[in-house]
Amino acid sequence: DVILEGKDAFSSAHGMKLFEYVGSNKQFGEMFSKSMSEASTLTMKKVLEVYKGFEDVNTLVDVGGGIGTVLGLVTSK
Repeated sequence: DVILEGKDAFSSAHGMKLFEYVGSNKQFGEMFSKSMSEASTLTMKKVLEVYKGFEDVNTLVDVGGGIGTVLGLVTSK
Protein backbone atom coordinates (compact mmCIF):
# COMPACT_ATOMS: atom_id res chain seq x y z
CA ASP A 1 0.00 0.00 0.00
CA VAL A 2 2.80 2.43 0.85
CA ILE A 3 4.30 2.15 -2.64
CA LEU A 4 0.94 2.37 -4.39
CA GLU A 5 -0.15 5.44 -2.40
CA GLY A 6 3.21 7.20 -2.64
CA LYS A 7 3.33 7.88 1.10
CA ASP A 8 6.02 7.00 3.57
CA ALA A 9 5.30 4.17 6.01
CA PHE A 10 5.12 6.41 9.08
CA SER A 11 2.53 8.73 7.53
CA SER A 12 0.47 5.77 6.41
CA ALA A 13 0.52 4.26 9.90
CA HIS A 14 -0.02 7.46 11.92
CA GLY A 15 -1.83 9.83 9.58
CA MET A 16 0.88 12.50 9.73
CA LYS A 17 4.56 13.01 8.97
CA LEU A 18 7.13 11.89 11.55
CA PHE A 19 8.09 15.38 12.74
CA GLU A 20 4.45 16.45 12.98
CA TYR A 21 3.91 13.46 15.27
CA VAL A 22 7.04 14.28 17.29
CA GLY A 23 5.62 17.77 17.88
CA SER A 24 2.14 16.55 18.78
CA ASN A 25 3.04 13.73 21.17
CA LYS A 26 5.22 14.85 24.09
CA GLN A 27 6.19 11.36 25.27
CA PHE A 28 7.11 10.22 21.76
CA GLY A 29 8.97 13.49 21.14
CA GLU A 30 11.09 13.03 24.26
CA MET A 31 11.85 9.41 23.34
CA PHE A 32 12.70 10.39 19.76
CA SER A 33 15.04 13.18 20.91
CA LYS A 34 16.82 10.89 23.37
CA SER A 35 17.24 8.12 20.79
CA MET A 36 18.65 10.56 18.22
CA SER A 37 21.07 11.91 20.83
CA GLU A 38 22.22 8.39 21.78
CA ALA A 39 22.73 7.39 18.14
CA SER A 40 24.69 10.58 17.49
CA THR A 41 26.85 9.96 20.56
CA LEU A 42 27.75 6.43 19.48
CA THR A 43 28.62 7.55 15.96
CA MET A 44 30.56 10.69 16.87
CA LYS A 45 32.65 9.01 19.56
CA LYS A 46 33.94 6.61 16.89
CA VAL A 47 34.45 9.43 14.37
CA LEU A 48 36.41 11.50 16.89
CA GLU A 49 38.69 8.55 17.67
CA VAL A 50 40.08 8.60 14.13
CA TYR A 51 39.22 11.97 12.55
CA LYS A 52 41.56 14.78 13.54
CA GLY A 53 40.04 17.47 11.31
CA PHE A 54 38.44 19.37 14.19
CA GLU A 55 41.68 19.90 16.14
CA ASP A 56 42.64 23.26 14.59
CA VAL A 57 39.11 24.60 14.11
CA ASN A 58 38.50 27.99 15.73
CA THR A 59 34.90 28.50 14.61
CA LEU A 60 32.29 25.78 14.41
CA VAL A 61 28.61 26.20 13.55
CA ASP A 62 26.00 23.61 14.50
CA VAL A 63 23.11 23.67 12.03
CA GLY A 64 21.47 20.51 13.31
CA GLY A 65 17.97 20.20 14.63
CA GLY A 66 18.64 18.52 17.93
CA ILE A 67 19.94 19.53 21.33
CA GLY A 68 23.63 20.03 20.52
CA THR A 69 24.89 16.53 21.32
CA VAL A 70 27.34 16.36 18.42
CA LEU A 71 28.60 19.92 18.95
CA GLY A 72 29.19 19.12 22.62
CA LEU A 73 31.25 16.05 21.75
CA VAL A 74 33.32 17.87 19.13
CA THR A 75 34.08 20.84 21.39
CA SER A 76 34.91 18.67 24.41
CA LYS A 77 38.04 17.32 22.71
